[in-house]
Amino acid sequence: MQTQNSEFNLSFQYNDLFEYAGLLANNLQVPFVNNQIIYPPHIAEGSSKFFKINDYMSYQVAHYKAKQKMVFNRYPTVSNHVTTTFQDFTFARCNVHQHTCNEIILNNNSLGSVQCKSTRSHEVVVIEPGLEVKVILVMMKENWAENILHDSVSNEKFLRYLINQDANLRKEFLSQEQNRLFKEVFEGKAFTLLQHLYYDGRILNLLESFLKDILTKEDAESPYLFASYEDVRMLQVAEQYINDHLMKPFPGVEVLSRISCMSRTKFITLFQKVYGLSSFEYSQKKRLAIAYEYMKTGKHNVSDTAQIIGYAGVNNFAVAFKKEFGLLPSQLLERVRV
Repeated sequence: MQTQNSEFNLSFQYNDLFEYAGLLANNLQVPFVNNQIIYPPHIAEGSSKFFKINDYMSYQVAHYKAKQKMVFNRYPTVSNHVTTTFQDFTFARCNVHQHTCNEIILNNNSLGSVQCKSTRSHEVVVIEPGLEVKVILVMMKENWAENILHDSVSNEKFLRYLINQDANLRKEFLSQEQNRLFKEVFEGKAFTLLQHLYYDGRILNLLESFLKDILTKEDAESPYLFASYEDVRMLQVAEQYINDHLMKPFPGVEVLSRISCMSRTKFITLFQKVYGLSSFEYSQKKRLAIAYEYMKTGKHNVSDTAQIIGYAGVNNFAVAFKKEFGLLPSQLLERVRV
């Protein structure tokens, strides 16, 4: 029973996404009707929708604003299902010496990250009150690879990727095209009768693009961090510092390494290992995501937006913006002001 002032907690296993939906609805004390759960207003504002593509693939589209703290505790399964989750998150309480990451925290509504994991691993997701959540979760049943990855080389490479993900905590960042597809899921005005088809097309394209990326990349030399729990904890302090100062110029590796109590070389190496990109690239992606949201409103010009997110010059901002999103900020303004 959930009271109006309590924290919402749900413990579950991912064996079937629709079984999970029924459990979620039951704990929220709301109906699961027409593939949709509408959250009680004292817990969250918004909904989660669930769709099945075929016997081995289904997905959840969740968009809501949390009113209470929400904690989702996913226990390991016996079967080796796979979940691919598109969202923005921060790692927390990572037991690196055990090569596992037990907790992630959703941290804002500027989506651009993806995590692909086996359901055999344990995971806790924490959502703080006031957070706007936009999440796409695709669940692939244990036999999905036989239907999608028809050659043994691809299948084996994907299995290695899953093992490495459990080991090195790394999260991937979405490409320009993947970000576009993600945004269309939440911003599109799909005709109700075609909503399922609208979602299916974009989510399958999003999943296809992600799988292509991980299957064509070079295998990592080592899946393990060889770092202490304290090192990763301090690295997360630096990550938080970056996120807290996105409206200012990049603080620099020297500052971030001091904050992390590491040498410059160690910080650069470890940050790249965990996040798959440098601290500067991480900061720039976050800042440009903020710029995109500002520009999308049509209320801010290019010069003001560049200044707001800490770019010294409009030209540098425009070049970085086009590299990230495939169009100039002025072109985005033209689109939204039509």
